[in-house]
Amino acid sequence: MTCGELARFMNEEGITAKKCKLTVIKMEGYKKDMTYEQTGLQWIPPSPHVPHPYSSQFYAMTGILGELYYVSIGVGYTTPFQVIAAEWIDAEGFASKLNALKIPGVIFRPIHIKPFYSTSANVQIHGVQIHITDYKVIPLTDIQFYAMQVLYEMYPEKAIFNNADSKRFRMFDQVCGSDQIRIKFSQRYRFEDIKDYWYKDVNSFRERSKRYYLYR
Repeated sequence: MTCGELARFMNEEGITAKKCKLTVIKMEGYKKDMTYEQTGLQWIPPSPHVPHPYSSQFYAMTGILGELYYVSIGVGYTTPFQVIAAEWIDAEGFASKLNALKIPGVIFRPIHIKPFYSTSANVQIHGVQIHITDYKVIPLTDIQFYAMQVLYEMYPEKAIFNNADSKRFRMFDQVCGSDQIRIKFSQRYRFEDIKDYWYKDVNSFRERSKRYYLYR
């Protein structure tokens, strides 16, 4: 949904505390299947960490994991949200195991970086850089959970929820929408244990949101 469509949805579905008088001015020439690049508009970064139109796709892949500040997701380096790395990770092994999952629309490349600031600042770290091969089929938000799953398989003693600062759990839960994701996932670190819960509202949202579409 565009911001205007989402505003209409929230205003009419009782999500906001109080309904407002809302007018959304439609864009000219926009179609729902367009990428930002296809609009012909210049990209204005809303944050230093969202420098490109495609940054939003990577944000969805690693942003939730990044809330724990336990592994680097590339923020503080030249590849924000495109990396999952830490000092203790075997980059080649991590990439190999992630690629073996055959997640559609993505491949993982070993990478070795030293962030300038944020998590792991000025420390040589190792991990993967995420490369999108087909954004239409990649399950964006799943990536970070599969990454945590593989890291647990490789380093059970480094289990993220046993080592990350517990003060960060609240923010992780907020961006997940519930503490149930963390609670269920941390039992076995298997994405299959939370997948149904993670996607439980997707179909109903798609149906409810259609009536607020401004573009086809």
